[in-house]
Amino acid sequence: MMHRLLNGFEAEGITVLVKTIAEQVDGGLIVSDSKGQKTNIEFDQILIAAGRLANVNGIGLENAKIEFDHHGIKINSYLRTSQTHSYACGDVTQHYQFTHTADFQARLILRNALFPGKSKIDYRAVSWCTFTEPEIARVGLNESEAKQKNLVYNSYRYSLNDLDRAICDRETEGFIRVLTEKKTDQILGVTIVGSHAGDLLHELALAMHQKIGLKKVASTIHIYPTLAEISKRIADTYQRTRLTTTTRH
Repeated sequence: MMHRLLNGFEAEGITVLVKTIAEQVDGGLIVSDSKGQKTNIEFDQILIAAGRLANVNGIGLENAKIEFDHHGIKINSYLRTSQTHSYACGDVTQHYQFTHTADFQARLILRNALFPGKSKIDYRAVSWCTFTEPEIARVGLNESEAKQKNLVYNSYRYSLNDLDRAICDRETEGFIRVLTEKKTDQILGVTIVGSHAGDLLHELALAMHQKIGLKKVASTIHIYPTLAEISKRIADTYQRTRLTTTTRH
């Protein structure tokens, strides 16, 4: 996945340095690689993207006896803080810093605070997308995460260069990969790399969230030719693994 993104950057004339540490700025940017070799890079401007921290200091959380740390306000699965009458959502909490996640949390808080019954938040199927060229979108687990969890899974891959609409649009750079439980068609995670990956992810994100397996995705008629067909194609890839030797022939 990463090499495709690097290839895209390099095709646009962008030099990407990986496994590199920025050491100092002194007449240029001095960096060192994994072997300790230093390079001085001339620049006009530097943009530092160091991430974000929750802004929780100086707003009186201590007086309200709401628990927090440097990661943000502590909440439970109902989005309640340490004070049961108080809720928190968005970047100030210790979870995903996405606008769409904050929106979902806010809607859940309204239900829990104003209506009967309580609902827990489910982060299992949180989607996200990196809006580079090509885009990188994913939901659930990737292979490295599945291996870290010692999960037994199956992996299915389909390339955009086999999808007719992608060929017509000359946007064939990329692929889709889906992980499923070893003996079922239930989705553990989806990764899509390519043009419009963030848009294409939602069908399988919904399937994962609602526990709709790949068999039902494969049985759904998709418009031809569209990029959205990629969901059907990866589901067809799963279906072919279920064929016996006799039915294959």
